[in-house]
Amino acid sequence: MARWPKLSEDLPHPRERNTCQNCGTQVERPKRWRECDDEDKPRATVVVLCTPCSNRLINPHPRLYMDMPEDQPVPGAMVICGACNFRDGLTCKHPDLTYNGGLGLKITYPQPVMYHACGRSKSGKRTGWSGVMYQGPPTDCAGLKPAIVK
Repeated sequence: MARWPKLSEDLPHPRERNTCQNCGTQVERPKRWRECDDEDKPRATVVVLCTPCSNRLINPHPRLYMDMPEDQPVPGAMVICGACNFRDGLTCKHPDLTYNGGLGLKITYPQPVMYHACGRSKSGKRTGWSGVMYQGPPTDCAGLKPAIVK
């Protein structure tokens, strides 16, 4: 099986929370995408893009990228992670994080709202979709260790 390219490795700009990794534009509300592996299973890797770059790159790309709601807790890519010693780009390296083999890391955030929407397709077939709306950004992380600035 051929290895599919990864935007997280191929895009030229830094892995920062408000910087498009493709064009380098500073974006107040960027689109965040969770990168999947070759079997379409979600990875801990987050890709940040501006809307124009998202529209141009995501759908035609052979690898699956999952759209992430704006305030979804993502260790390493949250506002509170900004000065944490465990942050590496948009990734969290805390040993307690399950993606890193730990038992889990408690993150505090406002209770999200689950929803289901019903509708009809253009052909008239009934359809529906579910989702989660986050009510605000995470407010605390049990593993947060602020970097010491000298």
